[in-house]
Amino acid sequence: MASISSSFERSLTRLSSDYTLTSLRLGHNPSEAGPAEIQALATALETNSTVTLLDLSDNDLSATAVQILAVALQRNSTVTSLNLSDNDGGSSGAQAIATAQGTNSTLKALGLSGNQAGSTGVRGLATALETNSTLESLELSGNQVGSDGAQALAAALETNSTLRSLDLSFNQVGSNGAQALAAALGINSTLESL
Repeated sequence: MASISSSFERSLTRLSSDYTLTSLRLGHNPSEAGPAEIQALATALETNSTVTLLDLSDNDLSATAVQILAVALQRNSTVTSLNLSDNDGGSSGAQAIATAQGTNSTLKALGLSGNQAGSTGVRGLATALETNSTLESLELSGNQVGSDGAQALAAALETNSTLRSLDLSFNQVGSNGAQALAAALGINSTLESL
């Protein structure tokens, strides 16, 4: 791990050898979260059985980095809270996370605020929400969701029975998106915060 930066290296060493570590907070380290660090973290997450909280917010993670993490998430069975807010995952990163949601049955809280997911990425997440039975909190503020994305989420809310909190602030959902969400709230009985 000679090429891996110091704080990430210490965390990854601990992640691989400490079977009591439950929270890994590596947010706000953009200069240290390069491709080598993310790949090493993803590899460690695939076999780790203790970390339940992973915070990688505000690390300037690219879509490729988010995609690498999404693959690890498909194989990880302990992470219940993942914060990827304020990164650069874009629509392809959001779609990769949506794909991971199809096989991951432990993630309960997902933070993707400020990732420029756009309506395309959000539609992927909405499709995953239609069948996902574990996610309880989804933060999507500042993702350029737009009316199309809001309508896709509204359709997902009509069938999803686990999501309790959905943050869509700063997304210009428009009147059609707002109307679709309002109609979905008439059907959905589990959402407590929108």
